[in-house]
Amino acid sequence: MVNTLVELKADIEAEDAGGWRPLHYAAVRGHVDVVKTLVELQADIEAEDAGGVRPLHMAAIHGHVEALKTLIELEAGIEAESARGMRPLHWAAHRGHVETAKALLELGGNVHATTVRGDTPLHLASTAGTVRLLLEAGAELHLRNPAGVTPLFQAVRAGHASAVTALVQAGASRDASDFVWWTGLFVEAVGGNPEAVTTLVAASEERDRRLEETGHFVRSPVQLAELHTTAERREELRSALAEA
Repeated sequence: MVNTLVELKADIEAEDAGGWRPLHYAAVRGHVDVVKTLVELQADIEAEDAGGVRPLHMAAIHGHVEALKTLIELEAGIEAESARGMRPLHWAAHRGHVETAKALLELGGNVHATTVRGDTPLHLASTAGTVRLLLEAGAELHLRNPAGVTPLFQAVRAGHASAVTALVQAGASRDASDFVWWTGLFVEAVGGNPEAVTTLVAASEERDRRLEETGHFVRSPVQLAELHTTAERREELRSALAEA
C-alpha cells in the first residue's frame, strides 16, 4: 500500500498540523512493515514533530517493542532527545512500559541519562516493574536532580503508588527529610562555593513551590504524600509507603 501511494506521488514527508509525518504514525501504531518500507523509501528516520518528538520516541511512548527495535536497527538515534531532553528510555519509564525499557537497555540505552531538569529514567519511572528494571541496570536510587528531588520524592509527587513501594523496598527512606541536603547547600553557597550557588539557583523553583504549599521547604516523602489534593490519592500513597 505504501509503495502504491508513493507511486501515485504521495509525499512520504508530508506533515500534519502537529508536525507528524507518516513515519511517526507508523511508529505510534507499531506497524513494523510500514516503518521498514518508509525508511527504505528514504523517509527521515530522525524527523521531529512540533515538540521535537521523533518516530523512535513514539514507539517508546506507546510501548511498541518491535517497531522500536526496527527503528534502532535502521539506525535511529537511541539517545535522541525530544523537548525537555526526554530520551526514549525516559519515555518508556514514564509510561511504565517494562518490555520497551528492557529492549532499550539491552540495545545500549543510557540508564543514567538526564533530561533538561536533571531527571534520570528512574526519576520518571511510573510502575514497580520499571523501577526494578532500572535499578537492576544500575540506576542510582538516591540521586537528586538539580532541584534536590530524588526518585522517591518524584514518584510520590506524581502519585505513582507501585513505583513508590518498589523504591522504598529497594532502600529509599520514606521518612528521611531532605533537611541535610538543603542545609548543606545553603552553607556551601554562603561560603562561596560556585557549584553550590549554581545548584541553589537551579533549585529555586522547587524551593519556592514548597514554600507556597506549606510555608517551609524541608519535607519527607511521607509529608509530601499528604499534600495530594484528593483523599483517595493520599490513602493510596500512605498504603504504598506502608507496604514496603
